[in-house]
Amino acid sequence: MPRPRLELDHYRDEIYSRIFEDGGTIDDIVSFLRDEEQVNVTRKTVQRRCTEWGFTQRLREYPPEWIEAVRISFFSSFLTDVEIAEDLQDMGFRISAWQVKAVRLEHGWKRRTNTAEELQRQWDECVKALQDALEEGSIRGYGHRLLWAHLRRNHLRVRFNDMKEIIQALDPVNVRHRRPGMVTSTRGEYICEGPDEVWSMDGYDKLNNWGINIYGAIDAYSRRLIWVYTGITNRTQVSIAAQFCKAVQFHNKFPSIIRSDRGTETSILADIQYDLGITDMYDKGISPVDENGEGLDEWPLRQFYVYGTSTKNIRIESWWRQLRKGQTGNWQVR
Repeated sequence: MPRPRLELDHYRDEIYSRIFEDGGTIDDIVSFLRDEEQVNVTRKTVQRRCTEWGFTQRLREYPPEWIEAVRISFFSSFLTDVEIAEDLQDMGFRISAWQVKAVRLEHGWKRRTNTAEELQRQWDECVKALQDALEEGSIRGYGHRLLWAHLRRNHLRVRFNDMKEIIQALDPVNVRHRRPGMVTSTRGEYICEGPDEVWSMDGYDKLNNWGINIYGAIDAYSRRLIWVYTGITNRTQVSIAAQFCKAVQFHNKFPSIIRSDRGTETSILADIQYDLGITDMYDKGISPVDENGEGLDEWPLRQFYVYGTSTKNIRIESWWRQLRKGQTGNWQVR
C-alpha cells in the first residue's frame, strides 16, 4: 500500500514567500517545516512539491538591491562568482554563486565574448561610449588604464587592446600628446644608512572629493609602513602632529630625519621632531658644528627635518602609486 501523500498545500504561500521574497533555499524550507510547523518532511519531497507548483529559480525575480550589489562587484573587480557571493554574504546578502551568475546573465554581464557577432556588438558599444565621453570632455587626458576603468564603471567590459585601438582612432592628437616621444626619466640612487634614518611622509588627496583624507609615513630604508591615517582631514597641524606622536609612542622610536613637502600642516610636526632630535644629540654628548667643524650656537633644522617637493619624496610617493594601482584607482573614476 503506497504511503499517503503529505499535505503541504496549506504552506504553499508561505513557502513561495520564503523562496522568492526572502531568498530562502530548499534547506531553509525544510528547517522551517520541521522546526516551526512540526512537519516531518524530507528535502526531496519539498523539492518535488516546489517543482509541481512551478516554484523554479528560473522564474524568480531578484531583489533590486541584489542586482545593484552584483553590478558593483562585477564591474569594479575581477572576482569570480564564488568570490562575489562570499563578499556579498559577508555584507548580509543571502545569495549564492549560482544566483550571482543568474543575475549576471539575466542582464547580459558576460565575462568573455566568444562569437564574432558579440565581439562586433561589443566593439560598436565601445565606440559609441567613447565618442559620447569625448564630446562631453569627461575622459580627455585619461590614460589607457583609467579609461578602461571608466568603461567598466559604465557597465561595458571590453578587451583592453580593442579599447586602445578605438581611442587611438577617435582621439589621436591627445593620445600622442600623452606620450611625447616616449621620454624616459633616469632613476638616480637613493642612499639611506639604515632603518629609522629617514621617515618619508606625505598626504594622499586623490579621494578628497569623497570626503576621504589619507596621510602616511614610510621608512625610507626598509620601506616599512610606519602608519596610515584615514579620516576627515589630513591638512591640519594638530592632526599630523598627533599622528606622529602616536606612532613614536607605539614604536618607541623616532627617525633621525623626517622628509616631507613644505605644507602648512607640518609646522608643529617639525617643532616636535626638532626637539626630539636635539634632546637625543645632547643626551649623547654631541654638540652642533658646521661643515668645517666649527661650533654652532644651535642645531640647524635640516639636521633633523628636510623639506622638498612631493615629486622628489619618492619613497612615500611610490607607495601611494602602489595604493592607487592596487586599491583606490577604480574609485577615482566618476
